[in-house]
Amino acid sequence: MSADADSATANRMREALRLIRDGAKAEGDEMDAAVTQAHRHLAAAADEFGEVALAVATNRISVRDEVVYKSEARDDNLAFDLFRQGLRRITFRAGLSLDEVSAFVRSLAQTRDVSASDIDFVGTLWQEELEHIEYVAIDGFTEKLFMSEERFTTLFHGVIEDVVPGLLTLEEDDAGDRQRRSHRPADAFDAVEKAENLEARIAAEIAETAQTLTDSIQEALGVAALDHLARLFASVCVKDPQPFTDEQLGQVCTRLIDAYAELGEWQSMATCARSLWRLSSAARSFRAGAVDRLQALAKAIAGQPMLAAFLARIATAPRDAVAWMRWFFIDCGVLEAPDLLNLMKSCEAPEATAFIKDLLHRQGTASLGPWAARLRDPNPVVVLEVLDVILQSPLAAQARPLLIECLQNPDARVRARAVDGLAQSYDLAVREAILPFLRDQEPQVRRAVSRVMRKAADRSVAPYLAQLIKSGLFGGFDEDEQRLHFEALAKLGGDRFLKVFEARLRLDGDGNALSRLFNRGPVTLSDDPIRRSALAGLALLGTPEATTMIREVQRRGDLTLAGHCDVVVRLAARRDAADDESPAAVPTTTTADLSASANLLGDADAVLFEPAEVLVTPPSRPLPDGAPPLEAATHAQAPLTQPQPRQTDSRP
Repeated sequence: MSADADSATANRMREALRLIRDGAKAEGDEMDAAVTQAHRHLAAAADEFGEVALAVATNRISVRDEVVYKSEARDDNLAFDLFRQGLRRITFRAGLSLDEVSAFVRSLAQTRDVSASDIDFVGTLWQEELEHIEYVAIDGFTEKLFMSEERFTTLFHGVIEDVVPGLLTLEEDDAGDRQRRSHRPADAFDAVEKAENLEARIAAEIAETAQTLTDSIQEALGVAALDHLARLFASVCVKDPQPFTDEQLGQVCTRLIDAYAELGEWQSMATCARSLWRLSSAARSFRAGAVDRLQALAKAIAGQPMLAAFLARIATAPRDAVAWMRWFFIDCGVLEAPDLLNLMKSCEAPEATAFIKDLLHRQGTASLGPWAARLRDPNPVVVLEVLDVILQSPLAAQARPLLIECLQNPDARVRARAVDGLAQSYDLAVREAILPFLRDQEPQVRRAVSRVMRKAADRSVAPYLAQLIKSGLFGGFDEDEQRLHFEALAKLGGDRFLKVFEARLRLDGDGNALSRLFNRGPVTLSDDPIRRSALAGLALLGTPEATTMIREVQRRGDLTLAGHCDVVVRLAARRDAADDESPAAVPTTTTADLSASANLLGDADAVLFEPAEVLVTPPSRPLPDGAPPLEAATHAQAPLTQPQPRQTDSRP
């Protein structure tokens, strides 16, 4: 940029700032005229160079090295008004509209003299969402809290002095205030290229140094910086107008608490979570604008976002931290069944799944409504997890309609698990629901039905078992399943169905009718899975007729089959006492008391701050003419109770 162009821009900005200052004091048409003229100058400068950046100090405003506004007055001083409001840099970009300049001037007029209140210039600018006006601001509200914490400020200054000695005492170079510095045009291609290369090299060096400084400061400050940030965050949460949405505040909150866990500082994490939770619990003690915000914040502190962040670290978390988090989520009571079921769907680590299941068991939800949708999830893994949780909870007795619905699930594992669950409430309706699945395509479903019917001692299903054993499908079952059905028939049908056993033993031999006719002597019975399974059922039956049939097979069987007869007789007593497969239903889980876990990560009363301590009084400012009187300098509708003595961290 040439010196002439630079000077022209400076002149435009001088006039624009004068108009902004005068317009903020005016009203009506006089203000509109000043805004229109200011927009003309600002837009012309921004369109010409793409953007124009103003640096704001206490008594001057500069564009690059050129001072375009300077005043030593304490009143009617635009630079001081902007600086006092927290503005440090303002950038007007190409495309600046009249409405944006008008919003800027009117916000300044509204807030420049506002006394102790939450309304300030930066806050109103945030609400305006000005696309072509950007700014760097230090929030005066949180700045006071930042500077008032002497311990952290001292620590921070000490770290800076260690990392960059002399930085804090470095004097500002004011050489350009009273006379312009010399400028040398460099518009030749070689000169521009050289300047750009130099700028790129310097920028790379600065970036590398900045990263080193960032790492050094972060390592040196550690938890102290996070504690300090938590206090600042709390003060922002209670402020109005609020530049952030509830969602944004929730994201910051979750990331802040998780940052402690990232450092492995679990006790400090618990202290921060307790502090923010106590703040959200005191929501109704603050102004109306903050109540809903703080109540929404509770869902981030102890809701699904925080649980998701913790589950990502649960595999490496200490046992005490896992126990404390379990207590914290249950004690706060924010999480609900749908939240937990949503998270279960995305869990990969077994520790995370077990943690969610435990929380679900402790829900005590009176309604099965939230579960029904999850039982219709297309992912069978999710459905199986939900079934396990339901069947291990007090809701199992109410779940029969949902379990019967799950019998239609396309996944065999779900159908089998639903059959197992129905064993707890077996009656005629359950019998009618599961009986057709005795001929299911999948063996695990058929086995589940047979086990449940046998466990229920339902003798009315014996004819159906007999029909299954006599059917052509039976030969395609594996030996374990064949034995399971034979034993179920023996227990439920008794001697009435000995003919079924006899037919499957094929005592007249394995050949066809003609070969048996010519074979006049005793026929040797060969060993096969069906005969072995039938013998197991006869041995379990144990009647004289059944024993006679076993001895006949032993006398005529080959060596392998004859030896098997002795084995099944010895095993029959064991199988009569307990099935060799796992019981159908999972016992109801009992949940231990969690109250002792409250003190695992430090004292349960240890907090970083009390709710009353975030009520920072902004600087006192005179009211503008005609402004309505404001409440006293406090954020509370009613005074908060005096903070009780509390435990705080003793870290240096």
